Amino acid sequence: MLGDYSATDWAIYGTFFLMGAAIFFFGDVQRSMKDDSGMPNKFNFWFMVKDNAFRFLIVLGTIFLAIRFHSEFLGIDTLNEKNCLFHGISIDAVIGKIAKAGISEIPAVKKARTASMTKIKNGS
Repeated sequence: MLGDYSATDWAIYGTFFLMGAAIFFFGDVQRSMKDDSGMPNKFNFWFMVKDNAFRFLIVLGTIFLAIRFHSEFLGIDTLNEKNCLFHGISIDAVIGKIAKAGISEIPAVKKARTASMTKIKNGS
């Protein structure tokens, strides 16, 4: 289940991924606090957690997948702390772009959908 890394490596790399994700996330929260009149005037940690619980779970799951399948997803042979920190900073933004575009807009998904629709039309 842990793949190529020991539990210690998982803890180290996971910590750096989370640090990077936290850097992006807190910057994102600060930007959205200025734009949204429905948010509290001062920073409230518990409001942030409650408001973004699903987002946290998605990021945690994606971090697990990125560490476990790093060579397939990230295109690197071995992880190090610097890579984990930078990928952690970008991971939430990538998830947001995919969600905004919709999974059906990813080229590989479009190609597979077109191929299956062609098979259905041809009756095979």
